[in-house]
Amino acid sequence: MVQRTLVALLVLAGMLAAAVPAAAAYDVAGSCMVAPLHFNFNGQAVTPQVANGNPSGFICNGTSYVPLRFMADALGQEVAWDGATDTVTITTPATATPYAGGGGAAAGAGYDVAANCAVAPLQFVFNGQAETPQVANGNPAGFICNGTSYVPLRFVADALGDQVAWSGSTDTVTVTSSATASSGGGATVQAVNNATYGQILADSSGMTLYLLTQDSPTFSACSGSCASLWPPLTVTGTPTLAAGLSGTLTTLKRADGTLQVEYNGMPLYTFAGDNKPGDVNGECAQGVWFVVKAGETAPPSGSTGC
Repeated sequence: MVQRTLVALLVLAGMLAAAVPAAAAYDVAGSCMVAPLHFNFNGQAVTPQVANGNPSGFICNGTSYVPLRFMADALGQEVAWDGATDTVTITTPATATPYAGGGGAAAGAGYDVAANCAVAPLQFVFNGQAETPQVANGNPAGFICNGTSYVPLRFVADALGDQVAWSGSTDTVTVTSSATASSGGGATVQAVNNATYGQILADSSGMTLYLLTQDSPTFSACSGSCASLWPPLTVTGTPTLAAGLSGTLTTLKRADGTLQVEYNGMPLYTFAGDNKPGDVNGECAQGVWFVVKAGETAPPSGSTGC
C-alpha cells in the first residue's frame, strides 16, 4: 500500500510574529466561538479525545477548527510528535486502526476561547512540499489551546485526499476517507435514481452533486464562503466514473491548488444543506444551482421551473 505522509511543522506565534504580523492582531474573542460539533467518519459517529477541558472544536468566521491529533486518529493515521523540533508527523499505516474515541468530556459553550487559545501561524509540509492553508475571512492557519493544536478541518481532510460534508442544521461534520471512497467499487462519481429528477449524479458517499451555471470548464465562480456552503468535489489523483455511466470526468485546478472534478466540463459540488444521501435541498438555489443529471452535457439555460 502506498504510504502517504503529512508533516506539519508547528511554529509558535511568537517565533513568527515578525513574519506574520496580522496573527498577533487577530481578535480571538470577537471571531471564535465554541461549537457543539458532531463528527461522522466513514459512516461511524465518533467523539473527539480532548484534554485539559478543551472543546471538540470551534468556529471562527465560518471556518471549523478541530484538534489535529483527533483528526488524524479518526482517519486511521499514525501520529508522532517531536518536541525538539515542534514537528507533527502523520503517516498512513498499512492497516488502519479504527478510532476508539473516549478521553475527557468536551468543553461546553462557557469555554473561554480567548483566555485558553493563542493564534499559531502553523506551517505545513506535505510529502516534502510546503503548503499554506486556504483560510477565509482573515482566519489563522491554526490555534494552540492548552497544549492542543487546532487546525482547519477541511484543509487537513483535503491534504489527506478525503471528502468533507457539513450540515449546518445539526452541526455535523461528515468525513469520508479516500481509502473508503475507493473501496467496494465506489467511483468518484456515480448515478443514483431520484423520484423527481431521474438519474442524477452523486459522489462516492451518495451525496448529491450540483453544478453552478456561472461556471465554465476553466473557471469556478464559487470560492471562500461560497465553497464552505457548496464544497467542491475534489480529488488528489484521477477521478473515476461509475461503470455504465456515460460522460467524461476531468479536473479543474482551483486557486488553492486542489483539483475539482468536472463532469462533461461542468465543475461539481456537494451542498452543506444536504444531510444524507438522496437529499436534493440545493436544487434551484438562487436560480443558479442545479442537480447534475446523468448524461447532461451543459448547464440549464435559466432558472425556469425554480
